[in-house]
Amino acid sequence: MIKIIGGNFKKNGIVKLIKRKGKIEAFSLPTGFMKGQMYVPKNIVSVKQEAHIDNRIILNVSLKDGKHVVLLAKGRDAEEFVSLGLTVARSSAEVVETQVNSEQGGIPIPEKRSTTGPILVLVILLGAIPSLLFMIAGNNGYVPAIIAGLGMLLYVFCLWKPLPIPFGRARWKSGVMICILGLGVLAVHIKVDRQAEIAALRETDPAAYLAKLKSMGKQKEWLEELEQLDPKAFAEEQAAAEQRKKEEKEAELAEYERKEKVRKVEIEKLVNELKGIPASELQENRNRYERLVELDPSSSLFKSKLQHYETLIDQRKRWLSKPETALQIVKWSWHKDGFDNIMMATFTIKNNATFNIKDAEITCNHSSPSGTEIDMNTRTIYEVFRAGTTRTIKDFNMGFIHPQASKSSCEIVFATRNY
Repeated sequence: MIKIIGGNFKKNGIVKLIKRKGKIEAFSLPTGFMKGQMYVPKNIVSVKQEAHIDNRIILNVSLKDGKHVVLLAKGRDAEEFVSLGLTVARSSAEVVETQVNSEQGGIPIPEKRSTTGPILVLVILLGAIPSLLFMIAGNNGYVPAIIAGLGMLLYVFCLWKPLPIPFGRARWKSGVMICILGLGVLAVHIKVDRQAEIAALRETDPAAYLAKLKSMGKQKEWLEELEQLDPKAFAEEQAAAEQRKKEEKEAELAEYERKEKVRKVEIEKLVNELKGIPASELQENRNRYERLVELDPSSSLFKSKLQHYETLIDQRKRWLSKPETALQIVKWSWHKDGFDNIMMATFTIKNNATFNIKDAEITCNHSSPSGTEIDMNTRTIYEVFRAGTTRTIKDFNMGFIHPQASKSSCEIVFATRNY
């Protein structure tokens, strides 16, 4: 990528290269938004290399139309732009440290990129590479150390001449990679030496060898080695393990029986408590049946009782907000009186709530023999309906009715709580 950092063209714009068969045939320099000016190599008067920062090169390009452009190029694009066959004049300084004022004809030097990202990656590699080499060294001996050593030699070469490889373009990064790989080599040597020490201990002092394996927490490996080195001790260990398993099972069984006994005692206690709690105490009954379901999830009786009281509690909440829903017309009858224009009705009303309700407003809809709804009456029975009781209101005057009314349906549409 080639970026414009000064000159007569759009600053921070990107140079578009037009190539054919790997060679640059033309390039476009941006002059504004979505605008650019096309040039071919013969339009270039000179290319001067002003500075070299890491793998980036600052080029000052003069054009035949009197304009010039300052470019920041890196990698292969920089090499291709310089290799157009033009004379390249190198400045004596490899790295320019001072930022020159562009108004005085100098070349602006871009700020160096942040090193936070590479440092973070190197910190991750500092933990990952030695750990990985330590893990794979078990079955491969010094092979991982040899590979890491070759990598160290490569990065040592990068200290002399940077290479286009990961962390090889900057000398400080190469130095860090040498340290990381060196730690990896050290980790491999530590593991291989430890394995050699343990192998030697197995031959010279089997008892100490077995004790060391056990102290390292390698239970499976310890049992396998114990079987080979000390069959008698292995048999004793197996017998002891079987005894421990037996004791653990007996302890689990005893604990289960204890919990089962406690559970049955609590169930019996709750059932006895329920016998003394009135059915009207909805929340008390519900709480105890909820606990019984937890203690005995397989009991269909406890589940049905819990659902029953939860339904009643929900009903109670609804009845408190709308008392008329607690009143139920159990049965009713009606007839015409007067000159067949007065509706007289007898209502048997049940109060399902646990509180008194008064002033039941009843609406009756009337229809003709053909089924057409032709009339409606609404009246209020100013009486008190006691909690949990059923009351009959006889020959209640519902008012005038259409003479052709032959059928009627009635419902309680409103009521209030009697405090």
